[in-house]
Amino acid sequence: MHDSDRRHLRASRRGSPWIHRLTALRPSRSLSFAFALFLLVASVAAGALAQTATPSQRPTTAYGTTPTGGPTLATMQAKHAPGPLTTVPPPQDLNDLPAWLEYRARNHLAGLPLEARLFYRRGLMLAQSGNRDEAVHLVRGAAELDPAFIAPRLTLASWLLLREPSQALLQYA
Repeated sequence: MHDSDRRHLRASRRGSPWIHRLTALRPSRSLSFAFALFLLVASVAAGALAQTATPSQRPTTAYGTTPTGGPTLATMQAKHAPGPLTTVPPPQDLNDLPAWLEYRARNHLAGLPLEARLFYRRGLMLAQSGNRDEAVHLVRGAAELDPAFIAPRLTLASWLLLREPSQALLQYA
């Protein structure tokens, strides 16, 4: 074998020159980051536009047209104006779970995190003392009082895994 043949074999093992051209065509990391950032901003802007008022929610005059003069969808006028919203005062007793659940429902509150943690802690203490049924009741109430509080759901799932598997599965979902 001649020296020129050996050089040719070594050159072919190193790779062909067209591979170096491909790396030059790859987008840089900053360009990829800018594109990802653009997509994120575009999706947030699209979500904000989707939440704007629909044409039927624009203010109308008495004749069914918008203040700019364009036609709108016909809507019925309300016969009675809704009364002022009254808030229900919080229960005085911190041991009354049904009263706290009713308070949350009547005031249309998303959650009561402090009260949920209080009932959750009491449920854990009852479980340690052996009163399992009352503990499950309080921990379920804590999960209802604050849906964002995940600890009661995981605790219930672990307690109910062997006794009531379907209920445990609901807590994990």
